[in-house]
Amino acid sequence: MVRDITILYSAADAFITRSGRTTTADLLCASLPAVLIPIRGHMEQEAIAKAMSRLYGYPTIREYRCSPHRLAEELMKSIENRPKPPTEECLGGVKTAHLLLELVH
Repeated sequence: MVRDITILYSAADAFITRSGRTTTADLLCASLPAVLIPIRGHMEQEAIAKAMSRLYGYPTIREYRCSPHRLAEELMKSIENRPKPPTEECLGGVKTAHLLLELVH
């Protein structure tokens, strides 16, 4: 367990992960390639993985179809096609920081 997940994000070239809302949003905003493996039968994770695949090109593998060879292939595809984060959704923290800076000055 890591207290500050941003340490892992800054150290990683790519991720193999479940498709939880927070994790996928963080990976997208950091423009990190990833392979998503939603929990089987978890409707929210399956929907998020589908959307992330359709909108940003994140490869998705079903648990029962996951193999080392397939995982390696999909990871290479993800690295070659690094996702482009949507600026508006991912810059909220930067905008907030500028607003706070203006208030302090």
